[in-house]
Amino acid sequence: MMKQLLLLISLAMITAGPSVPAQTEAAPTGPAASAAVAPTAVASKPAASTAAAPVQSAAKPKKVLGYYVEYYDTDRNSYRSLFANADVITDISLVSYDAKADGSLTGSPSATGLTTARAKSVASYLLVANHGTETFDKKLVHTILNNPTASARLIDNLVAQAVKMKANGINLDFENIPADDRAKYTQLISQLSAKLHQNKKQLVVSVPAKLSDDPNETWTYAYDYRGIGAKSDFLQVMSYDEYGPWMEAGPVASYPWVDSVLHFAASQVSADKLLMGIPSYGYEWSAAGNKAVAYKAIPELVANQHAQVHWNDQLKSPYLTYQKDGVLHTLWFENEESLSAKRALADKYHLAGYGIWRLGLDDPSFWDALVR
Repeated sequence: MMKQLLLLISLAMITAGPSVPAQTEAAPTGPAASAAVAPTAVASKPAASTAAAPVQSAAKPKKVLGYYVEYYDTDRNSYRSLFANADVITDISLVSYDAKADGSLTGSPSATGLTTARAKSVASYLLVANHGTETFDKKLVHTILNNPTASARLIDNLVAQAVKMKANGINLDFENIPADDRAKYTQLISQLSAKLHQNKKQLVVSVPAKLSDDPNETWTYAYDYRGIGAKSDFLQVMSYDEYGPWMEAGPVASYPWVDSVLHFAASQVSADKLLMGIPSYGYEWSAAGNKAVAYKAIPELVANQHAQVHWNDQLKSPYLTYQKDGVLHTLWFENEESLSAKRALADKYHLAGYGIWRLGLDDPSFWDALVR
């Protein structure tokens, strides 16, 4: 897992929440670049779930939560996406803070993002992650969770920032949590949620995708879906990065795998609290190197490279291949058809909506397929 995490860090320029796809847009520079990593999921192979039947809830308009990032001072990719699609984006989560071992915070939310969200009547959440000396720092989060003073200070600081910034709440994105800290993480969420609710704020928790609650799965076991879901307002399930550059080529989020992930999640948490993670990127594999590619960049790549586009009907995922300088390139990605299939899954499980990583990698066809 550590080897996979290190590779993800090396790809941080394009995307990703914990999984951090490499950026095909202008490269970020400076301290903000290393901190601007957001929710990710660790890959698992599609498998049948043995979880109980999903909890059903009444149909309602879908929440569409988009992750808003600024990797450098003039980065306006998320802004342009929010401005153009505010008719369907209901919420944004601004990558804002990193927690420190003593419970203090570093970083700040995008003023442009907050102002635009208010002007467009879009709800806003402030995202906090556990990046320290390492990306998603395991020792850092362990220290916070096992120090009541640091935990209390962190809660107070997050609530104060949500109030000060007039945000709707906090998005907690702590990853790489030691399995032994499972109960303490759930306790932190319970305490944070209670204090946020006292101040009329909400809590979104980003959790890695999983197919069962297996103590042997060290990346995911710390996340007690049932316990976390009982206290938080929404769970953003990171149902992407099924495959990635750290392993063999395959779909970023195949239909069978996402179906199994959601089946388990909905057996643990009321469906009207669940947000399905949606990737707005794909991954390319080749002997020349692996990388992430923005959704909006795919059509030009197909045209320029005369790529052959294929569809895997079992996985409900597209992929393409092309030759360049004698090297075979394979790219798995999302398109209108795969997004429409995920939209059907949201209806099947009566989910609250979607959590999209991230704003700025999309184009109009992405929104047309998913929510329009």
